[in-house]
Amino acid sequence: MVWLVLSGEAILPVATRLRAVAEAAHARRVRRLPDGAPPPPLKDTVFRALLIALVMFGDATVGDALRKSAGLDDTPEAAVEFRTWLVQLLTA
Repeated sequence: MVWLVLSGEAILPVATRLRAVAEAAHARRVRRLPDGAPPPPLKDTVFRALLIALVMFGDATVGDALRKSAGLDDTPEAAVEFRTWLVQLLTA
């Protein structure tokens, strides 16, 4: 997908799927709110889904090098540890 974007190709079907994932995640967020709590804006959930997608692409393409440059291990276990941390951050 990164190659397609850098080559100027359209990726509209994927963008549409990301929106559908964000809308499903938003519905779940709203269902989990305590009674009477105001729902977060849909845009907040869309931004979270976008952040996750961007992190996933970055991690897949340069994650090992970036972890190493940050002084972290560049092992598969380090990648899993980072992804676990990211999920905990976003679900908190």
